[in-house]
Parts: sequence; structure tokens; C-alpha cells
Amino acid sequence: RSRSAASSSRHGTTRSTPPGGRQGTTLDLTITAGADLEGVNQLLFSHPGITAQQKTSPPTPFRQTPEPIPNQFTVTIAPDVPPGVYDVRAVGTFGVSNPRAFMVGDREELLKQAGINTQEKAMPLPLETWCSGQSDGAAADWYRLALKQGQRLVVDVWAQRLDSRMDATLLLRDGQGRELARSRDVNGKDPLVDFAVPADGDYFLQVFDAVYAGGPEYYYRLLVTAGPYIDFILPPMVPAATRSEVTVYGRNLPGSVPAEGIGVQGQQLEKLSVPVEPPAETAPIAAAPPGLARPEAAVLDGFEFRLPGPAGLSNPFYLGYALAPTLVEQEPNDAPAQAQKLSLPCDLAGSFQHRGDQDWLEFSAQQGEVWWIEVFSQRMGLQTDPSVLLTRVGVDNQGQEQMADITELDDEPKNVGGLQFNSASGDPVYRFAVAETGRYRLLVRNLYATGSEGDPRSLYRVCIRPENPDFRLVALQPYPGNARTQVQPWGSLLRKGGTLMFDVFALRRDGFAGPIELRVEGLPEGLSAAPVTLPAGLDAATVVITAAEQAAAWVGNIQIVGKAKIGEAERTHVAWPASVLYAAQQNLPGKARLARSLPLAVSATESDPLLVEIAAEQPLEMSLAGQLSIPVKVVRRGEIKAPITLTALNLPPNIGAQQLALDQNTNEGALVLQVNANASPGEATLYLQAQTTVGYRRNLAEAEAAAAAKAELEKIAAELAAKAQEADQAKQRADQAVSEAEVALKQAQEALTAAEAEAAKAAEAAKNSLDPAAAAKAAADADPNNADLAKAAQEAQQAADSAAERAKAAQDAVADARKKVEQAQAALDKAKEEQAKAVQAAQDAATLAKAAADAKTAAEQKAANLANAAAPRDVNVFLPSVPVTIRILPSPVAATLTAPPAVKQGATVEIPVAVMRRFGFADAVNLELVNPNNVAGLQAQAVSIPGDANEGKLVIQLAADAPPGTHALAVKVTVNFNGAALATQHSFTLTIEAAQ
Repeated sequence: RSRSAASSSRHGTTRSTPPGGRQGTTLDLTITAGADLEGVNQLLFSHPGITAQQKTSPPTPFRQTPEPIPNQFTVTIAPDVPPGVYDVRAVGTFGVSNPRAFMVGDREELLKQAGINTQEKAMPLPLETWCSGQSDGAAADWYRLALKQGQRLVVDVWAQRLDSRMDATLLLRDGQGRELARSRDVNGKDPLVDFAVPADGDYFLQVFDAVYAGGPEYYYRLLVTAGPYIDFILPPMVPAATRSEVTVYGRNLPGSVPAEGIGVQGQQLEKLSVPVEPPAETAPIAAAPPGLARPEAAVLDGFEFRLPGPAGLSNPFYLGYALAPTLVEQEPNDAPAQAQKLSLPCDLAGSFQHRGDQDWLEFSAQQGEVWWIEVFSQRMGLQTDPSVLLTRVGVDNQGQEQMADITELDDEPKNVGGLQFNSASGDPVYRFAVAETGRYRLLVRNLYATGSEGDPRSLYRVCIRPENPDFRLVALQPYPGNARTQVQPWGSLLRKGGTLMFDVFALRRDGFAGPIELRVEGLPEGLSAAPVTLPAGLDAATVVITAAEQAAAWVGNIQIVGKAKIGEAERTHVAWPASVLYAAQQNLPGKARLARSLPLAVSATESDPLLVEIAAEQPLEMSLAGQLSIPVKVVRRGEIKAPITLTALNLPPNIGAQQLALDQNTNEGALVLQVNANASPGEATLYLQAQTTVGYRRNLAEAEAAAAAKAELEKIAAELAAKAQEADQAKQRADQAVSEAEVALKQAQEALTAAEAEAAKAAEAAKNSLDPAAAAKAAADADPNNADLAKAAQEAQQAADSAAERAKAAQDAVADARKKVEQAQAALDKAKEEQAKAVQAAQDAATLAKAAADAKTAAEQKAANLANAAAPRDVNVFLPSVPVTIRILPSPVAATLTAPPAVKQGATVEIPVAVMRRFGFADAVNLELVNPNNVAGLQAQAVSIPGDANEGKLVIQLAADAPPGTHALAVKVTVNFNGAALATQHSFTLTIEAAQ
């Protein structure tokens, strides 16, 4: 299908993992599937006590701030958040997504382990612990339970009740693998097993989809509990703001007694009487709908009730607010003679307890009374199809009782929400205008009760109450396609300078058919929404919100409020938010439900490609049988590649319009409405749908930012690669210096070795020269006069001295060589130290360069992906115009008449009539007296005011016996406008006095 600038806010989350958590804890949550999730940086929960913070990765040398991790969040659940099911939505570049369920519980939490698809690999599951998992398709998930004899345990699986597509099936086996219990479709499509443990040991659960489907949309939550479990409550409704006593039926109810003869799927139930304190606030918007309520449940008001137990709170049960004094069905009442007597008004609670169960009820009514008979059962979320037969009880000539059928009541087929939000119901609703005083009976049956046994949980309410016209509203953002033919999840994104629409459906009650004024509340500065009138008799309208061109980015919740005057009272109701969860897929129908909030997001970056404005003050007026011209002006911003076709939508009945096409060079025009003569006068709000083709660049701002980031990283990577090369060259130089130092040290060590050898020789020679010198000296000393001996002694001494000098010089050479070795060693050590630094620097530079190269590659891939996504594409767009309010008048003329205060019998009365002509009407205006009560003695000839005049007189001749008193009369003003005869009546009173 085509995507568009308007339609690129689909932004529907398919699943978040896990789909729940415990009060007072923090958990990690990941969005695992969805569409249009770019830039998601926030999770919006319907309870303020549940908050989320996006996870981030630490800063890097290329990024000074932490970077958000896509689709990963840390969720904090405050301790005071009540257990229940809430909505979570993703917020990002393309606005706010449709909702998904998020359950808050009061017990421990686990996530399903991977690979638990056989009994041998079964995951241990402690009691009183919620486990969140996902169907793996053909492979079942196995869980191991360590149980004790005598325990009564309830195994409860939530899937469908949490927006999952999974049709869960549950099997319980013993340690040898023998099947002990199997369950499916107990709570809607969710299974439940009630198990009395026969012996200590390990038991095993299998959880899988009924048709072995799997994937992100097939998730579930599993609880095995010994705590209280509620099957149903009688009565299932209580008076608002009043403490009441109810009877809870279920399992493991603390302080309960057996409910004799009442069981579900062969399991005996218990019962317990408990007091109930309804919340002080009874407005429907203040209470969550029952579970994730289906469309038809939008008329229900009530609250969730849970029963406390030692292990924690029970499952929830939705208690409605009673519409009349409450009663509970009393058996036996299966035969007409056993009919339970009712005193009207009443709100009676009953149950289809067994197969073929039929309940007779009897009441008395007086002629002229009006009672509404309404059944609530399917709308309470139950798998029922109630039917009611209304009969009158009489007596024949023999005094025998006879019953005459009046009507049989079945489904309420009216669907105000169309394909998007099918509000049709299987519950009967009937307006009973009592034609004859007497006794009446109702036969209440369940057309679905065809099984071998009934189900006491199949409750119903029969409410018989006085007429109380009212309404409820539902607001839903539709898929912005043509004529609402595509139903699929859609998010909320209002672009700057653009428009966004919400469909509002009215569920009218007790015959209320009047107009409803709709207003939007909670809009920030820069956003506006004109009031919309939902015309009398219609059930759907569209509210359009417009953003200024400079509107600031914003995310928040809004409300659509409806106000209507019903009789002398003014009723105000806030529209229930609603959302489409799933589009239809193959044999799976689409799914919509009520939501907890109505969010709106204003884009931070994008503008709408065009805006259609109404170039005239509103309301625009026209008479019946006329043509109303709606002047339009188009503000173009984007690249518009085709003519703009404007189609009027939300037209009241009997008003038609041709499409208006504006070519590439035309920005102004007029769309003409043909107002038929049988249209209804009054105000209505409609809008024009603009359809065209535009050149759209998706997420261009992020693509440009990614391109800039890529260029910056390319620069950084090049710089770091150069630095790594420089560091490597420095390392090579350090390696060379070490090599040279090693050579120098080796040479110094060799020189030292040679010097030490030479010094050893010189020392030996000096030592050897000492004895000859001493001997020569001794000889010379012995013969002092012997010149030869003296000379020999001198020469020997000189030789010894010379040898000593040579030895000393050799030692000095050794010392010098040793010093050079030390110097060479120091130089080598320093060279190695510098080498180590150079090696580390080269390694660091290489690591940093590689990281930069990897980051550059990732940035290039991201930039390429975003550039591809942002490449210019021609897409079809469907954009709503600024709304236009029209006022349809009953005639092109308005008449003003003046009647005298009193006249005498037999007098002649002139009634001056002034007419104001509009819409170019210039033909005759015909005046005629209307005498609705047939007052005798009044005669008046019809009068025609010609086309060139604006005044006339209606002359009434009173007979002498005309009845005195004040009489209601009227002047009928008739014109022929565009070939249609249009008539209006202008009432006046005439007081006739008796003649003297």
C-alpha cells in the first residue's frame, strides 16, 4: 500500500518484553517488534506511577555524551501502583504508537528461559510467581512444579487478555509424563487449570498456541497460585458510591464455604460474602474498562474488584454500577408459573447455570408507561448470546391464564463505529411503551448454551428502568486512507502547519437523538480545534486538530468532551479513548479495544505538505433546496506532484457534493454542496479530504544528522589513521634505536673484555719486573762502588717502573671501557623504555584508529540506510482540511409578524408580515393562516407577497361568535426555491374578547 507524509505515523508497537512487572520494582523492557519506531526515546504509560528511562551506552572518544540504545528502557513501577492492566505506548520521531497491555502484579516475576522445549529441560517455576514468555510455535514451553499433597492450585495463563494473538493451550502432566489436565478458552481464549495435588512430587506444565503459531505477537504471562481466584460475583453490579454486600464465587477464597451444586468444568466452587466499597468517582473515564474492553463495552461504567489473600490479591472481576435497585435471580424460575416477581424499576442479576437454562420474570405495568428493557451479558465480556421473549399475561373466558407474545428481543445490531470499532452487540435493548395495564413476563435464554453443561459464570443483567435519554462517546484516530476502508493500527502525529483527525462515535441511549457539541480539551499553545456539532440523529463525527506552522514539539494526553441538552438538563461526557490493535491478517480479523488515554504528539521536525483552509467566516449558511459554496484556499509547502482532489466527508443526510480538483497552479476554489429539500435544518460540521501525490522524504532530519555524523567520523577516522601511522613510524624508529644501542653495548663489552685482558698482561709483567729490580738493587747495594751493578740496578728499576706504568695505564683503560659499557647499557635501557612507550602508543593509536574505522563503517551504514529511507518518493496522501461548519435554514426567507394583543368578536385583524430574502431568492412569498386547534369563526384568505416586495398582510375575519380566549395560531410561509416548495410556520397567539 502507499505510504504518505500523513500516513508515516503508523508507529504501532507489536510487543514489549516483558509485558508486565511487580509493584515497587525496576525492570528492563525491550520493544521487540513494531513499525515506524525510529527515534523512540520515551514510553508513555497510562498510570503516572509507571515511568521509563531509555538505556544508554557510555561516551566514547568520538562521542562526548551517552548514546541512547534503541528500543531498550528501564521501567520503574511505584509501590502504590494498584495491580492491574495498563497501557504502554512508544513515543518517537513518528509520534505516539497505539497501545499495548502492561500488567502490574503483586508477586515475584520471572522471564522464560531459552530452550525449555522438552520435559528434561523444563524450567522450575515457583508458586506465586509470574512468568512472562512467548510461544515458540510448534515447540511447547515446559515448566516444572514442586508440589505438596493437598494443595489446591490455580494455573492461570494471560495472553488474549493482554493484547496477545496467542490462543494459549495448557497441559498439566505428572512426573511420568501422563496428562492430568488440559485447558483452553476458559477466560475468553485464555486457559485455566484447577488442580488438587494428589501426592508430593514434581509436576509439569506445557504452554503452547492452539495452532502452533509463534513469534513476538504470541506472548503470555503464567501464574501458579494457591491464592484466591474469583470466577464470578453475584450480583455483578452495585449502586455507585454505596457500600454493598456481594457474594464471591471462586477457589481458595479465605473463610469461604462450598457453593453447593455450583461448579466450573467439573470443579466445585466456593462462595464468600464480602462488603464492597465502590470508588467515590463514578465517571466512566475515571475507571478502567473491564479488562481490555471490546467496543461494545463502552457503555459500561464500573470498577475492578480484587479479593485479598495470604499469598496476594486475587484476579480482577469487573463490577458494574447498577442502573436501578438490584435483585438477584431466584430459582426455580424455569417455567412461566414459577416466574420471579419483580417490582419496577429494577436491575436483576442472573446466571445461565445449566444447558437450556431459561429464566422467567414477571412484572406489572400501567398503560402509558415507558420502560426500557436492557440486557447486559455479552457486553460484560462473556461468551453469551442472550435472548428475551416479552409476553403479556391474560385470562381467557374460562379463567385460564394465557400468554400473548409481544416481541422477541435479540441482538443490538447497530454499529456506530464501522469497520474500525464495531459496536454491535448480542445484548437486547428494547423500548417498551405499555399499551395496556396488566402483567408481563420475560423469558431470558442464552442462545450459546448448547454444550453438555452450563456455566454459572455466564451472568446476565436484566435492567428494567424508566426512560433516561443519554449518550456515551468513543474517540479513535482512524487510518488516514480513503473512506475508512483500511483498518489497521495507527499512531498519533500532528505535523507543523497540518491537521490531524479523530473519529468520534456516539452510543446513544434510550432514544436520545439530539445534537452533541464536541470540544477538544488539553491542547497546548499552537494547537487548535474548532467545536464540532454532531448533528441530531447521526452517530459519528470527525474532530480536526490544527497545528500552527511554528507549533512546538509536544507529547501529552488530550480529551474530547461531548455536551448535549437533554430535556432541561445538560449532559457532559468525556469520550472513551479507543485504538485499533491489529489489522486483519489472512483469517484473523482486525481487533480494536478501548484504551486508557488519548495521546497526541506534535512533530519536532516535519511539516505537512499542504493545508486546506476555509476562506470565509463560519458558519456558512444555505437554505434547503439550495447550493452552498465552500470557498477553499490551499497553503502549499511540500513538493505536490498531482492535482489536489477535495472530497466533502461527514455530510449530513440528503446533502451531496461533487469533488473539487485544483491543478498545480491553482490554490483557491469552491466546493459546492447540493442541499436537498428533504435535508434536516440545523448546524453540522464537516471537513474536506484532500487527496494528492507528494514527494516525501522520510525522516529527513535524522538522515541529514546521520550524514553529518558520518562526515565527522570519516574526518576523525582519517586523522586517527594518520596518527596511528605516525605512531607506528615512531615505534619503528624506537626499534632501530634499540638495535643500535644493543650493537654499541656489544662493542663496549668487547672493548672492556680486551682492556681487561691487556690489563691482566700488564699487571703480570709489572709483577714479574719487581724481583729482578730488587735483586739488582741488592747487588748494587752490596757493592756500592760497582758502577756496572749500579747501572744494572738503575736499568732494572726503570724497567719495573715502566711495567708498573703500563699496568696502571691498562687499568685506566679497563675503567674507561667499563664506563663505556655502563653508558651503552644506560643508552640501551633508555632506548628500550622509549621503545615500550612507542609500542604502547602504536597499539593505542591502532586500537583507536580501528574503533574509529568501525564507528565510521557503522555511521556509513546508518547514513546509507537513512538516506535510502529518506530518498524522494512519490506517495499518496489523504489530509483533512480545517473543519467547516454549515447551517442549513428551512427557507430562503425569514418572516417577522406582529399580532395585536387582543381583538373583539366579529372584528377584522391584520397581521403584518415582513420578509427578509436571502440567497438571491426574488420570487413570490405565500402566506396562509394555520389553525391547528380548529378554532371556529376564523377566516383568512391566502396572501402572496410579490417578488419585488418584502411586506404583506394576512387579514383574519372573526365571526361574531368566535370563541373568546387565547388561541395558538400560525402563519405558514411558503416559497418555491429552485423548484422545491418550502414551508415554514411562525406561531403567534390571538386573544379574542367577547363583544359588548
